[in-house]
Amino acid sequence: MAQVLCPVLVGREREVAELDEALQAARIGRGRFVLVSGEAGIGKSRLAQALIERARLGGVTVASGRAVEGSSVAFRPLAEALNELVRDLGPPVDRDLEPYHAVLSTLVPSWAGRGQVVIQPGLVLLEGVLRLLRSIARRHALLVVLEDLQWADSDSLVALEYLADHVSSERVLLVGTERSGMPGMAADHLARLVSRRVAVRLKLGALADDAAQEMARVSLGVDFVPPVVLGAIRRRAEGVPFLIEEMLSAYLTAAATPDVVNEWRITGRIAESLPPSFRDLVHARLATLDGDSQQVVTAAATLGRTFEWPLLMTVTGLDRARVIACLRAAVAAHLLVGAASDVDAFSFRHALMREAVLGELLPPERAELAYRVAEAIEDQRPGLPGEWCERAAELRELAGDDLGACRLLQESARRALHRGALESAEASLRRAREQARGDYVLWMGVYTLLCEVLARAGKTEELVEMTRALVAEWERTMRHAPQSLARMVAGPRRAQIYLDAARAGLVGGDYALAGESLSKARGAAPEDEKVALRARSLEAAVQLAVGDPDTAAREASASLEAAERLGLHDVLHEALEISAMAAAEQGDHEMAASLFGRLCDSASRDGSTLWRLRALAALGAIESRRTGDTRSLDAARTLAVQTGAVSLLAAIDLELGWQRLALARFDEARTFFAAALDSCRLFALPQRPEALLGRAALYALQGKAEETRSSLRETLAEAGERSDVRAAALGEVEAVLALVNEDRARARALLKDATGRAARWRMGKPWFFGLCQLLDVVEGSGTATGLQGEPAIAAYGWYAEAVRLGRTRKPDDAAAALARADALMPPGWRRHHAHRIVAEAALADGWGDPAALAGAAIEFFETAGLRRIADASKRLQRLAGVPARRAGRGASTVPASLRPFGITSREMDVLALVGEGLSNASVAQQLFLSPRTVETHVKSLMRKAGTNTRAQLVAFAARHRSSGEPAND
Repeated sequence: MAQVLCPVLVGREREVAELDEALQAARIGRGRFVLVSGEAGIGKSRLAQALIERARLGGVTVASGRAVEGSSVAFRPLAEALNELVRDLGPPVDRDLEPYHAVLSTLVPSWAGRGQVVIQPGLVLLEGVLRLLRSIARRHALLVVLEDLQWADSDSLVALEYLADHVSSERVLLVGTERSGMPGMAADHLARLVSRRVAVRLKLGALADDAAQEMARVSLGVDFVPPVVLGAIRRRAEGVPFLIEEMLSAYLTAAATPDVVNEWRITGRIAESLPPSFRDLVHARLATLDGDSQQVVTAAATLGRTFEWPLLMTVTGLDRARVIACLRAAVAAHLLVGAASDVDAFSFRHALMREAVLGELLPPERAELAYRVAEAIEDQRPGLPGEWCERAAELRELAGDDLGACRLLQESARRALHRGALESAEASLRRAREQARGDYVLWMGVYTLLCEVLARAGKTEELVEMTRALVAEWERTMRHAPQSLARMVAGPRRAQIYLDAARAGLVGGDYALAGESLSKARGAAPEDEKVALRARSLEAAVQLAVGDPDTAAREASASLEAAERLGLHDVLHEALEISAMAAAEQGDHEMAASLFGRLCDSASRDGSTLWRLRALAALGAIESRRTGDTRSLDAARTLAVQTGAVSLLAAIDLELGWQRLALARFDEARTFFAAALDSCRLFALPQRPEALLGRAALYALQGKAEETRSSLRETLAEAGERSDVRAAALGEVEAVLALVNEDRARARALLKDATGRAARWRMGKPWFFGLCQLLDVVEGSGTATGLQGEPAIAAYGWYAEAVRLGRTRKPDDAAAALARADALMPPGWRRHHAHRIVAEAALADGWGDPAALAGAAIEFFETAGLRRIADASKRLQRLAGVPARRAGRGASTVPASLRPFGITSREMDVLALVGEGLSNASVAQQLFLSPRTVETHVKSLMRKAGTNTRAQLVAFAARHRSSGEPAND
């Protein structure tokens, strides 16, 4: 049969113009997702190919992928497109992509080996894909075409939704094709994207008569097409381009010779005998084949639209030469085409052709053939690598082999879980659950794996509900089960079901379920030492979660000894972590650091990357708080980047942000807090309240009152009822803002409120417990306590002890206490702020070298831009008899914008404080002036600024403060 293909795109001018407009928008960073929809054969792929050609001519980078019917391989169309990009362009060098290399290696095999994936939430992979597309599109705009989305797997659909939500500010155009009229998961998902207006649907309709006529003319390469042919095309093809081509091919075949074609001697009988439907056309083509060739074609249709021909020998029983001869006949009949890039692959010319071939089979024939194909696949593809497992499972389902399908669906789900394709894993297991109802042991295995998937996906409510239902169903079944089954799942196997339920309760926050399940696990295997040990370790984790570190420490310690003796490394690592965390909760950071170090060493020996990373991150946090040393944290961050552990990376960034904030290195702190906050927002991580609090604390230490209040409101709204965050908001944020403003009375009141609420914050007792104690002693209403334990708190205790000893005329002892405090307090603003407070007490009580303490504080706080504390330290230095560096009479530099007003340095001191809302009395107290002197300065300022009221003067100060010029040295 002659084959006719139209060489150009006809009748789609409007659609081409719309896609061109979308492509131009993507060039300037206004990406979008366009969904091209239409019936089979309407020209979706032609339009996409035309867009690809136009994009390439315009210098746009192009990648494409295709979903395949019957394939449940997660992310298949996206993986195909990404591999094309990386293969053609090479992997982009981009620091923003570093945390995602490991997780992206599941889609881009050439990146395998860049790190073992230890944590791979689905959302992390989606963000990695977005960042990869963004990185590639930086140089040239990017067009990604994904075809046949009606067959897309659930994970690909979730990925498309994520990309559609975030591509509007990227130089990326996503174009998908979808066959309309195919209800199902994909259709519903894509329809939601359109209804949410994150996708634009471009509907392809049938060609108008004049366009169909033009297509026929161009396809045949003639100036005139006989009316009898055009009439048949109008009646039969109904404006579908694919059918137009097929009918023209039939016409050329019927015309017999080119000479006859050129003369257009075609009779009405031939025209009217053209196939009345596409299925009839395919039926007619099949009828031209012999029996063996028909058998080969139907077996190929069962394998898929694209298939590997060597499998056909096993399915049909024909030898190699005969199968090749049959394939040649099917290609000649224009049913099949060979794949240019794979010598073993063939494809049906169109998805419609494959469907029509399958439609020729009766249901029993299809089931029998599906069974034979599944057997051939399992025989010829040992281990069922890649998508073969999913394909074999589909065939087993089609063949009615429920248990075989369930077995393969479970394996498919395990592989999807390893890849992080949680949606695909869940979908496979829900299908497997239906197939396994005839086999209780298999059904239990499916449920157990499904619970693990739900836990990894963060679906804790459903996890707890399903776990309770699973346990109840299992107990009901065991009451009525035969003795053989009861013996099969007795003892440790029965206990393991309860241990899994206990862990689900722990993950889901249902501690009652955890406790009940642990009790039942012990009862199911009372003599089994390993069961008892695992139960004890889980019990310790529950006790730590409910706020009982003492009990957790005892249980973990006992588990630790037994795990070492029995060689259970998973329990050993869990017990070490719980013991270390309990020690930190109890304030014994030295012991916690030792235990985390031991866990790190043990995990390194066992090759457990996840446990090593968790230990290294926790150890780094402790070292950072004790000494300011971040080497372990930096190493943990590198490992988190390599392994794609985004949740732990966010926690590490938070710790590094707090460490930089303690040093008053504001730009670096801002960078780390922003990175952590971005990760929390993108991946819905539980550390989001802490990240927001870190940002608020940054504003507070900088003295930015308005930004602090705004950020604090967001933090508290996000924190909900979390008492630790609410207490830290008082101590880390509001009290610090008061300290920066030298409002010690307010700071002390806030700290008392905070310490009354908080028992712990950031792995242990909050540092501001120590500051509260120091302020109490300075005010004469407290005693120095807490000289051991957490370093910062102990340091504040020794600072308080120095003040107490100096007050009791023991200068040498006071100096020794001060030295001990400095040895404990990590470097940063807290140490220098403590010096500013101690210097004031030393000056009043006549001991030590208050001028030197104040001088060091001045240098630190001036460099950090903390004007109020620096000014207070300058005043202390002057009172100690050492002149401070001054600009004129005041301590402030007059900005250039205020010099034309004739404002002096001393008036600048007053204006800055008045602008922050302080009364004359408060200003006088801050500047060591009399209220009358301050009043005189305020009147002079109002006169020079041309204001009539104090409120206008405050506004005047704010305008010049917002100009960006420094108000003070």
